[in-house]
Amino acid sequence: DLLAPGQKEVAVVITVVTKNGAEVVGMRSVTLMVRPAPAPPVIGGEEFPFNLRVKQVEFIGSTWATTRDIPVLQVDMVDPHSATATCSMSFSRLTADGIPDFAVIDVAVLDGVNWINPGHRFVISRVEEDATERTRTAKFSGVDFVDYSLARAYTPIKLNFPGQTPGNIIKYLIDTAQSRGWGPRIETSFSYTETSAGTPWESISGQEIAKGTPISQVLQGLVEDGKVEYRVRYEGDAAILDLFNPGTGSDWSTDGADP
Repeated sequence: DLLAPGQKEVAVVITVVTKNGAEVVGMRSVTLMVRPAPAPPVIGGEEFPFNLRVKQVEFIGSTWATTRDIPVLQVDMVDPHSATATCSMSFSRLTADGIPDFAVIDVAVLDGVNWINPGHRFVISRVEEDATERTRTAKFSGVDFVDYSLARAYTPIKLNFPGQTPGNIIKYLIDTAQSRGWGPRIETSFSYTETSAGTPWESISGQEIAKGTPISQVLQGLVEDGKVEYRVRYEGDAAILDLFNPGTGSDWSTDGADP
Protein backbone atom coordinates (compact mmCIF):
# COMPACT_ATOMS: atom_id res chain seq x y z
CA ASP A 1 0.00 0.00 0.00
CA LEU A 2 3.05 2.29 0.26
CA LEU A 3 3.65 2.31 -3.49
CA ALA A 4 1.42 4.04 -5.98
CA PRO A 5 0.61 2.18 -9.20
CA GLY A 6 3.70 2.19 -11.40
CA GLN A 7 5.94 3.57 -8.64
CA LYS A 8 9.29 1.70 -8.45
CA GLU A 9 10.31 2.62 -4.91
CA VAL A 10 9.50 4.89 -1.98
CA ALA A 11 11.56 6.08 0.99
CA VAL A 12 10.29 5.26 4.47
CA VAL A 13 11.86 7.05 7.43
CA ILE A 14 11.74 5.32 10.81
CA THR A 15 12.58 7.52 13.78
CA VAL A 16 13.27 6.19 17.26
CA VAL A 17 13.02 8.67 20.15
CA THR A 18 14.48 7.93 23.60
CA LYS A 19 13.04 9.83 26.57
CA ASN A 20 13.83 10.22 30.25
CA GLY A 21 10.43 11.09 31.56
CA ALA A 22 9.28 14.01 29.42
CA GLU A 23 12.82 14.92 28.37
CA VAL A 24 14.07 13.77 24.96
CA VAL A 25 17.57 12.36 25.45
CA GLY A 26 18.20 10.76 22.08
CA MET A 27 16.87 10.41 18.57
CA ARG A 28 17.90 8.20 15.67
CA SER A 29 16.43 7.92 12.17
CA VAL A 30 16.80 5.20 9.57
CA THR A 31 15.69 5.50 5.96
CA LEU A 32 14.51 2.35 4.20
CA MET A 33 13.81 2.04 0.48
CA VAL A 34 10.69 0.01 -0.20
CA ARG A 35 10.44 -1.75 -3.56
CA PRO A 36 7.78 -4.10 -4.92
CA ALA A 37 8.52 -7.81 -4.53
CA PRO A 38 9.15 -9.66 -7.80
CA ALA A 39 6.14 -11.45 -9.14
CA PRO A 40 6.19 -15.18 -8.34
CA PRO A 41 6.50 -17.55 -11.30
CA VAL A 42 3.27 -18.89 -12.75
CA ILE A 43 3.24 -22.42 -14.15
CA GLY A 44 0.07 -23.95 -15.52
CA GLY A 45 -1.95 -21.13 -14.00
CA GLU A 46 -0.54 -21.83 -10.51
CA GLU A 47 1.60 -19.31 -8.61
CA PHE A 48 4.76 -20.43 -6.83
CA PRO A 49 6.47 -17.87 -4.57
CA PHE A 50 9.55 -20.11 -4.11
CA ASN A 51 11.76 -22.08 -6.51
CA LEU A 52 11.60 -25.22 -4.37
CA ARG A 53 8.71 -27.32 -3.16
CA VAL A 54 8.31 -30.39 -1.00
CA LYS A 55 5.29 -32.66 -1.25
CA GLN A 56 4.35 -35.36 1.25
CA VAL A 57 3.16 -38.49 -0.56
CA GLU A 58 1.48 -41.67 0.60
CA PHE A 59 0.73 -44.97 -1.09
CA ILE A 60 -3.06 -45.10 -1.03
CA GLY A 61 -4.74 -48.16 -2.50
CA SER A 62 -2.47 -48.92 -5.46
CA THR A 63 -1.14 -45.45 -6.28
CA TRP A 64 1.08 -42.73 -4.82
CA ALA A 65 -0.91 -39.64 -3.92
CA THR A 66 0.18 -36.20 -2.77
CA THR A 67 -1.37 -35.53 0.61
CA ARG A 68 0.00 -32.03 1.24
CA ASP A 69 2.51 -29.36 0.20
CA ILE A 70 4.99 -28.71 3.00
CA PRO A 71 6.53 -25.23 3.37
CA VAL A 72 10.28 -25.78 3.78
CA LEU A 73 12.95 -23.36 4.97
CA GLN A 74 16.03 -25.14 3.61
CA VAL A 75 16.87 -28.29 1.65
CA ASP A 76 20.37 -29.71 1.26
CA MET A 77 20.80 -32.63 -1.14
CA VAL A 78 23.96 -34.76 -1.34
CA ASP A 79 24.66 -36.52 -4.66
CA PRO A 80 21.20 -35.70 -6.07
CA HIS A 81 22.09 -37.29 -9.42
CA SER A 82 23.22 -40.59 -7.90
CA ALA A 83 21.25 -43.63 -6.81
CA THR A 84 22.30 -43.08 -3.21
CA ALA A 85 21.15 -39.49 -2.73
CA THR A 86 20.53 -38.19 0.77
CA CYS A 87 18.99 -34.97 2.02
CA SER A 88 18.52 -32.79 5.07
CA MET A 89 15.67 -30.33 5.54
CA SER A 90 14.69 -27.57 7.93
CA PHE A 91 11.09 -26.68 8.69
CA SER A 92 9.51 -24.15 10.99
CA ARG A 93 8.51 -25.65 14.31
CA LEU A 94 4.83 -25.07 13.51
CA THR A 95 5.16 -26.91 10.20
CA ALA A 96 7.33 -29.70 11.61
CA ASP A 97 4.85 -30.52 14.36
CA GLY A 98 2.42 -31.60 11.63
CA ILE A 99 4.91 -33.92 9.87
CA PRO A 100 5.07 -37.58 10.98
CA ASP A 101 8.36 -38.74 12.49
CA PHE A 102 8.78 -40.77 9.29
CA ALA A 103 7.33 -39.45 6.02
CA VAL A 104 7.79 -39.97 2.27
CA ILE A 105 8.33 -36.81 0.25
CA ASP A 106 9.05 -35.63 -3.27
CA VAL A 107 11.28 -32.62 -3.93
CA ALA A 108 10.93 -30.50 -7.06
CA VAL A 109 13.11 -27.58 -8.21
CA LEU A 110 11.98 -24.76 -10.50
CA ASP A 111 14.37 -24.20 -13.42
CA GLY A 112 12.64 -20.94 -14.31
CA VAL A 113 10.02 -22.56 -16.51
CA ASN A 114 9.36 -26.12 -15.37
CA TRP A 115 9.38 -28.12 -12.16
CA ILE A 116 12.24 -30.62 -12.26
CA ASN A 117 12.33 -33.67 -10.01
CA PRO A 118 15.96 -34.72 -9.29
CA GLY A 119 14.82 -38.33 -9.72
CA HIS A 120 14.36 -39.32 -6.10
CA ARG A 121 11.63 -39.98 -3.58
CA PHE A 122 12.91 -39.60 -0.04
CA VAL A 123 12.01 -41.17 3.27
CA ILE A 124 12.65 -38.47 5.89
CA SER A 125 12.82 -38.77 9.66
CA ARG A 126 13.06 -36.19 12.39
CA VAL A 127 16.56 -35.55 13.70
CA GLU A 128 16.71 -35.98 17.45
CA GLU A 129 17.36 -32.76 19.32
CA ASP A 130 18.27 -31.68 22.80
CA ALA A 131 15.00 -31.12 24.66
CA THR A 132 16.63 -28.27 26.61
CA GLU A 133 17.53 -26.41 23.40
CA ARG A 134 14.23 -26.29 21.59
CA THR A 135 14.58 -23.94 18.62
CA ARG A 136 12.13 -22.35 16.21
CA THR A 137 13.08 -24.84 13.50
CA ALA A 138 13.19 -28.63 13.27
CA LYS A 139 15.49 -30.73 11.11
CA PHE A 140 14.77 -33.91 9.16
CA SER A 141 17.18 -36.16 7.28
CA GLY A 142 16.30 -38.46 4.42
CA VAL A 143 17.48 -41.22 2.09
CA ASP A 144 16.18 -42.41 -1.26
CA PHE A 145 13.05 -44.55 -0.96
CA VAL A 146 14.58 -47.56 -2.75
CA ASP A 147 17.81 -47.36 -0.73
CA TYR A 148 15.74 -47.14 2.45
CA SER A 149 13.70 -50.17 1.41
CA LEU A 150 16.67 -52.32 0.33
CA ALA A 151 18.32 -51.64 3.69
CA ARG A 152 15.27 -53.17 5.39
CA ALA A 153 15.03 -56.40 3.39
CA TYR A 154 17.04 -59.09 5.18
CA THR A 155 18.00 -62.59 4.13
CA PRO A 156 16.10 -65.02 6.42
CA ILE A 157 18.73 -67.75 6.08
CA LYS A 158 22.34 -68.18 5.01
CA LEU A 159 22.56 -68.26 1.20
CA ASN A 160 25.21 -69.45 -1.24
CA PHE A 161 25.35 -68.41 -4.90
CA PRO A 162 28.10 -70.39 -6.68
CA GLY A 163 28.92 -69.02 -10.13
CA GLN A 164 25.93 -66.67 -10.44
CA THR A 165 25.42 -63.37 -12.29
CA PRO A 166 24.83 -60.15 -10.32
CA GLY A 167 21.31 -60.08 -11.75
CA ASN A 168 20.65 -63.61 -10.51
CA ILE A 169 21.80 -62.73 -6.99
CA ILE A 170 19.97 -59.42 -6.57
CA LYS A 171 16.80 -60.45 -8.37
CA TYR A 172 16.53 -63.64 -6.33
CA LEU A 173 16.91 -61.67 -3.10
CA ILE A 174 14.30 -59.09 -4.16
CA ASP A 175 11.84 -61.67 -5.51
CA THR A 176 11.99 -63.79 -2.37
CA ALA A 177 11.70 -60.70 -0.13
CA GLN A 178 8.62 -59.58 -2.07
CA SER A 179 7.12 -63.06 -1.70
CA ARG A 180 7.27 -62.38 2.05
CA GLY A 181 5.41 -59.07 1.62
CA TRP A 182 8.35 -56.66 1.40
CA GLY A 183 8.60 -53.85 -1.18
CA PRO A 184 5.41 -54.23 -3.23
CA ARG A 185 6.07 -50.84 -4.86
CA ILE A 186 9.60 -51.70 -6.05
CA GLU A 187 10.21 -53.14 -9.52
CA THR A 188 13.31 -54.44 -11.32
CA SER A 189 14.15 -53.98 -15.00
CA PHE A 190 16.83 -56.70 -15.21
CA SER A 191 16.66 -60.48 -15.22
CA TYR A 192 18.78 -63.43 -14.13
CA THR A 193 20.47 -63.44 -17.55
CA GLU A 194 20.26 -59.84 -18.87
CA THR A 195 21.01 -56.33 -17.60
CA SER A 196 18.53 -53.45 -17.68
CA ALA A 197 20.06 -52.53 -21.06
CA GLY A 198 19.09 -55.96 -22.42
CA THR A 199 22.68 -57.18 -22.68
CA PRO A 200 24.05 -60.44 -21.18
CA TRP A 201 25.74 -60.21 -17.80
CA GLU A 202 29.53 -60.15 -18.19
CA SER A 203 30.60 -61.21 -14.71
CA ILE A 204 29.91 -64.41 -12.84
CA SER A 205 30.93 -64.78 -9.25
CA GLY A 206 30.34 -66.87 -6.20
CA GLN A 207 28.66 -65.19 -3.27
CA GLU A 208 27.99 -66.38 0.24
CA ILE A 209 25.50 -64.27 2.16
CA ALA A 210 25.05 -64.53 5.91
CA LYS A 211 21.64 -64.72 7.52
CA GLY A 212 20.26 -61.26 8.29
CA THR A 213 22.24 -59.42 5.60
CA PRO A 214 20.27 -56.51 4.02
CA ILE A 215 19.97 -56.48 0.22
CA SER A 216 21.52 -53.00 0.16
CA GLN A 217 24.74 -54.40 1.62
CA VAL A 218 24.88 -57.19 -0.98
CA LEU A 219 24.30 -54.70 -3.80
CA GLN A 220 26.92 -52.29 -2.49
CA GLY A 221 29.41 -55.16 -2.24
CA LEU A 222 28.87 -56.00 -5.93
CA VAL A 223 29.38 -52.33 -6.80
CA GLU A 224 32.61 -52.10 -4.81
CA ASP A 225 33.87 -55.32 -6.43
CA GLY A 226 33.32 -53.82 -9.88
CA LYS A 227 30.64 -56.34 -10.82
CA VAL A 228 27.68 -54.03 -11.38
CA GLU A 229 26.41 -50.46 -11.68
CA TYR A 230 22.92 -49.42 -10.67
CA ARG A 231 20.52 -46.54 -10.68
CA VAL A 232 17.06 -45.76 -9.32
CA ARG A 233 14.22 -44.12 -11.23
CA TYR A 234 10.55 -43.41 -10.66
CA GLU A 235 7.84 -43.89 -13.25
CA GLY A 236 4.23 -43.43 -12.25
CA ASP A 237 3.65 -45.49 -9.13
CA ALA A 238 6.72 -47.68 -9.59
CA ALA A 239 10.16 -47.30 -8.06
CA ILE A 240 12.48 -49.08 -10.49
CA LEU A 241 15.92 -50.51 -9.80
CA ASP A 242 18.16 -50.73 -12.90
CA LEU A 243 21.33 -52.87 -12.96
CA PHE A 244 24.05 -52.74 -15.62
CA ASN A 245 27.43 -54.23 -16.47
CA PRO A 246 30.29 -52.01 -15.22
CA GLY A 247 31.02 -49.09 -17.54
CA THR A 248 27.73 -49.32 -19.42
CA GLY A 249 25.08 -47.87 -17.11
CA SER A 250 26.51 -44.57 -15.91
CA ASP A 251 25.09 -41.77 -18.04
CA TRP A 252 25.71 -38.62 -15.99
CA SER A 253 23.27 -36.67 -18.13
CA THR A 254 20.53 -38.90 -16.75
CA ASP A 255 19.09 -38.31 -13.28
CA GLY A 256 19.63 -41.28 -10.99
CA ALA A 257 22.77 -42.70 -12.65
CA ASP A 258 25.34 -44.10 -10.25
CA PRO A 259 28.42 -46.28 -10.78
